[in-house]
Amino acid sequence: MLQKLNITLICALLTSSFAYPQQMVMGPNIGQSPLLWVNFIAPEGIKTTIYPGNNRHVTLNGKQMAGLRPGYVYRVKLDHIPGNPESALYPTLEVRGSLHMPKVANPLNFPAPIKINRLEIESALKGNLITKIVYLEDSEKAESTTTTIENPIESYVPTDANIFKDASERGRVMVIIRMGGRIISEQELQANSIAGTVQIEGEKFLSAPRFPPIIPCESFPFFDPKLGPRFSKAELVYDGGDQSPMAGFDKQGNLQGVNPEDTVAEYTDNSGKKRIARSNRVILSAPRFAILAQETIWANVNTVQTFNEHKATIVDSQYRSNTPSLQARAMNHLNSFKGDVKIKGTENLVALGEIQRLEVLRAQIIDLMPRQSINSESTMTAREKQKVALKRQTENVKKFSTSIGLRENESIEGTSVVARIDNGPVVVKANVQTREIVITEDEAHEIETDKPLALLKLADKPSAKVGDIVTFTLRYTNLGSKPMSDIAVIDSLATRLEYVPSSAISDRDAVFTMQKNESGSLVLRWEITGKLMPKEYGIIRFQARVR
Repeated sequence: MLQKLNITLICALLTSSFAYPQQMVMGPNIGQSPLLWVNFIAPEGIKTTIYPGNNRHVTLNGKQMAGLRPGYVYRVKLDHIPGNPESALYPTLEVRGSLHMPKVANPLNFPAPIKINRLEIESALKGNLITKIVYLEDSEKAESTTTTIENPIESYVPTDANIFKDASERGRVMVIIRMGGRIISEQELQANSIAGTVQIEGEKFLSAPRFPPIIPCESFPFFDPKLGPRFSKAELVYDGGDQSPMAGFDKQGNLQGVNPEDTVAEYTDNSGKKRIARSNRVILSAPRFAILAQETIWANVNTVQTFNEHKATIVDSQYRSNTPSLQARAMNHLNSFKGDVKIKGTENLVALGEIQRLEVLRAQIIDLMPRQSINSESTMTAREKQKVALKRQTENVKKFSTSIGLRENESIEGTSVVARIDNGPVVVKANVQTREIVITEDEAHEIETDKPLALLKLADKPSAKVGDIVTFTLRYTNLGSKPMSDIAVIDSLATRLEYVPSSAISDRDAVFTMQKNESGSLVLRWEITGKLMPKEYGIIRFQARVR
């Protein structure tokens, strides 16, 4: 009896949490949205009507969106069809999941496209069955194709293929759309709607659903209350750092192993040894949806056989033919991509690399952007004792700085412009090597250091839609006490980042080249002229479009 009671209690708790997901407390970093926002895209003139329950119906205007709870089946109405004003279609939407988004990104800004084109409407009016699956594309399997919100990647799947399996291999299934020629009355549409499952854009409140979910969907997983749920890679675009296999030099001293998403810098230290600096990793919240479509054509065949004066009619029979629509044939570029295979590593070829473009960048004054995407900085409150110690340290710095003068002059070859006064004083130009000192309350002394080059990568926004332009900033700093030379910064862009032509600028003279990488994007390379003195830094900035 006790065991039966425990099982009943566990089932009740699971049902309660599954039916009311909006009441769960998500972690501090990222969480699943209780709603999947969808954007209906149909030919011009067609009106889309959705049924939120409680005998309501709402006709969406233009680009108006709706939020749907996962785990339910929704029926919408498409009418005012051009060329068939008296006809209507009633697609069903099975919502299987929603987005896992960090707090810096609003799921409302990333709606799933419910796209139905003219040819599919004509096919459905003839009685054929149209099946479409909207899936969230896996960033590691993304295709290097430029898309927009209104025109996502759409591919044809043959009739005899398992469309659900194909979509699951390419990403996470979000919505299954089925559309045929069946006519449904207004009373049936209202009876099939469930209150508390549909939120219209602009509404600030959505009540709890009357019934629990009726189809399989993503449940809200258990997670550590302090660490929060794990990041979902499907919603994120990674760029920067140095992923395995890591970059290195071959026997000839050439840099190898810079894979897509990597950002590194090579340089020569004061002893003449080549070294590598690796940047931090930048994460953009930029989910991208794609669509798989399948068309099943149904036809009725009536045959009549005559035997003298007797006639026999064979009843209607059904058959399926594998005849894709013209739209489906045109979007067949993804059909050949199947399997869980990720491009990794590089291939060494004894040949000249194909350079797509070469530019000589002149130095420009660039300010470092605010570190909006890095939350590691904190404000320190100094106590009175710390203020006194800081004052003593400041006095030691001043004393130490004034006691040591110019040590040496270093001649640098390059183009420079200086002012000259005829028959006047001679202009002398010199570079002073920066020293590193250790300061305490009582003394200050100089130390010799040989620290590596530091490479920092920043993005001007934490999230981006498809088609948005993101500005990246690269800052390289000589942290040591000796000059560095032969500095080259290399950024191999991720698949979903497309370099914006002529957007690269540098605050130092540089030779800029770019060539294709394995992911279908570009490898950007800046070769910095001259030496980087201790404590000096340089800034590079460029733009990339999210595709």
